Amino acid sequence: AVDHDVFPPLIRQIKESSQFLHQQPTANYQRPPKPAHTPSNATMSSDEEDIDSMDEEEEDEVATKPKRRRKKKGKKDPNKPKRNMSAFFLYSNAHRERVKEENPNAKFGDIAKILSVEFKEISESERARWDRLAAQDKDRYMAAMETYEAPTEHFKALPEEERAYWDEKAAQDKERYQRDMEIYRS
Repeated sequence: AVDHDVFPPLIRQIKESSQFLHQQPTANYQRPPKPAHTPSNATMSSDEEDIDSMDEEEEDEVATKPKRRRKKKGKKDPNKPKRNMSAFFLYSNAHRERVKEENPNAKFGDIAKILSVEFKEISESERARWDRLAAQDKDRYMAAMETYEAPTEHFKALPEEERAYWDEKAAQDKERYQRDMEIYRS
């Protein structure tokens, strides 16, 4: 007799299917029902003992776990300054209506493609104009961000452990930024 608890669940399933087929007459052959969940090779590690020791009800619970839901995006601060626009974005906003009139059946994506082709073909002096406008918009954004204060009530309301986690993460980001800047400057 073979000890089936030694085999991983997938091999055990194959053995049981084989035994099932040998017991069936060949005229009435039917496939055995598929199990609700078969772990992949990637997940077959220390969890094997846990799965082997589960009874059928526990296996059904594991197999019918709902998928993880996406985290909801945080609310945007309405007072935060709008980001600066690129030269292409400024050009697109200025010329979108004209392109729509010239191509009434074009979809939004098609209009964007037409605008991108036009933008790539403009003269250097025209391109410099749009780059200058983009630089002015970036200056506007940077000045607005200097005076902007992000709301801190949400952060202060977090539990101490979570605040410590985010403080540590911010410190790591700052260190990485400083390291990268030192490498860049040298």
